[in-house]
Amino acid sequence: MRTQRSLLALVLSLVVSSALLAVSCAQERKNYVVHLEPREDGSADSVELWHRSFLPEATTDPAGDDGPRIIYSYSHVLTGFAARLTDEEAETLRKKEGCLRLYPEEFLPLATTHSPGFLGLQLAKDGFWSRSGFGRGVVIGLLDTGILPSHPSFGDAGMPPPPKKWKGSCEFKAIAGGGCNNKIIGARAFGSAAEFDGESLYQPRNNTAGRQLPLVFPGLNGDPDSRDCSSLVEAEVSGKVVLCESRSIVEHVEQGQTVSAYGGAGMILMNKRVEGYTTFADAHVLPASHVSFAAGSKIMSYIKSTPKPTASVTFRGTVMGSSPAPAVAFFSSRGPNKASPGVLKPDITGPGMNILAAWAPNEMHTEFADGVSLSFFMESGTSMSTPHLSGIAAIIKGLHPTWSPAAIKSAIMTSSDVADHAGVPLKDEQYRRASFYSMGAGYVNPSRAVDPGLVYDLHTNDYIAYLCGLGIGDDGVKEISHRRVSCAKIKAITEAELNYPSLVVKLLSQPITVHRTVTNVGKANSVYTAVVDMPKEVAVTVHPPMLHFSRVYEKQIFTVTVRWAGQPAVAGVEGNLKWVSDEHVVRSPIVIPPAKAVV
Repeated sequence: MRTQRSLLALVLSLVVSSALLAVSCAQERKNYVVHLEPREDGSADSVELWHRSFLPEATTDPAGDDGPRIIYSYSHVLTGFAARLTDEEAETLRKKEGCLRLYPEEFLPLATTHSPGFLGLQLAKDGFWSRSGFGRGVVIGLLDTGILPSHPSFGDAGMPPPPKKWKGSCEFKAIAGGGCNNKIIGARAFGSAAEFDGESLYQPRNNTAGRQLPLVFPGLNGDPDSRDCSSLVEAEVSGKVVLCESRSIVEHVEQGQTVSAYGGAGMILMNKRVEGYTTFADAHVLPASHVSFAAGSKIMSYIKSTPKPTASVTFRGTVMGSSPAPAVAFFSSRGPNKASPGVLKPDITGPGMNILAAWAPNEMHTEFADGVSLSFFMESGTSMSTPHLSGIAAIIKGLHPTWSPAAIKSAIMTSSDVADHAGVPLKDEQYRRASFYSMGAGYVNPSRAVDPGLVYDLHTNDYIAYLCGLGIGDDGVKEISHRRVSCAKIKAITEAELNYPSLVVKLLSQPITVHRTVTNVGKANSVYTAVVDMPKEVAVTVHPPMLHFSRVYEKQIFTVTVRWAGQPAVAGVEGNLKWVSDEHVVRSPIVIPPAKAVV
């Protein structure tokens, strides 16, 4: 009986403890961004007083907390405020009239050295936002603010895709990451048979040039931990050059640290197949060289075919004019945009490979080879592309202060390059021709973007019609546009009808005709002729075929009709519509998605 009573007491104690824990968790205050409807009552109260009126009375009294409070009142990038609330207080606030949504604080890992997000916070007032992982609430709040956010194309460094309701909800650039035409070369000579160029930021003077060292690949037995040098035996690698397969873009230096810790004299880092020819100039802790998958495969074959494989190390410093360049990197996410496939994403590609950036050393990088301490470092990612594009957008805005964010983005997209420095089509990480779903409209060309000739402009009402056409409902549109909207009273438009600088057409058996409007931002008197570059399977008719402008900022409407001229292409089709004048070429991608993507 005593045992039963003791057991009952223990059970009751556990139940009470669990209940107290649940109450404690419910009482704990968390940070929220509170998104509000714009006030329409003409109140003269300050923004802060208006925001305070939404705060519920303290529903609990957590120890050491003095009730719900506002952390920050937004006046530019969002209609709303940030506040500390308990779960119960948050639920009360959600039910208040004028409250659109609450976003709980989320912590995201930084994908770059100094997150461009901090840059965005500083620039949010001159109209630009550059960020490597900003919250969706901020993006939703930007639609009617005149701010042009620059955002990485999603998927970089494991970033989750955005929710359906805000994909394409404001004028932001989805940026793909591409390489530049300079490389920091660490060359490796293997025996007397071949030499392969790789990359390394660490270029020691006392290298092993001309001295052959034993070359080993721990992964010859097929063990995945051995392939990437996670599991090494000192006797096998000491004093040798070690071939390691790449783990992830943030662990390359760590892999070299492992090789060095086991006495390795050098490291060859080879890509996995999916990483192709994308290589990084990392600050390694030992002589190392990052080579492509193709080069790594040949090196493996050499090791397998030679009883005593050897390698020597040579560093060549910075080499300009490398080719092919630029190229789209493997880490840059591809389209289509699943939530809104009728709008081409990404928008544009910018320099994002091996960018020299200010560096705050972390634990892994505090001590480099030879005791070198770095205040600058090479970083790669679409998060490195975003500040480049924001800077270009800021230059355009400075030269053309009246241009809208949409006009600026149009200028960047329609003036971009689809050929590399050698004049051949841009390539992806496998050195295949890059598609618009991998590079967007093309690789940014700043000198041409400041004088695009024509722009495809967009404003809030255009986006509201587009959002209604997406079928997200009145509440969804209101949340994004900050307006009370009745989609039943608005003429909704399809994605293809959005006045975007690119055109995605879900082409079935019947022809499709869409409208576009261009604004003359070049010379007052100018004439543009339509030039279409499309495969023979597709016929494209533009009407009128010529546009005559007599003044600056004059607008002209034209139609584009697309139809199959032969057997439909199951794999999809890509081409361009160009408006050509004596001084400008205004190019817009035309994409017909693969048949499996047509719904």
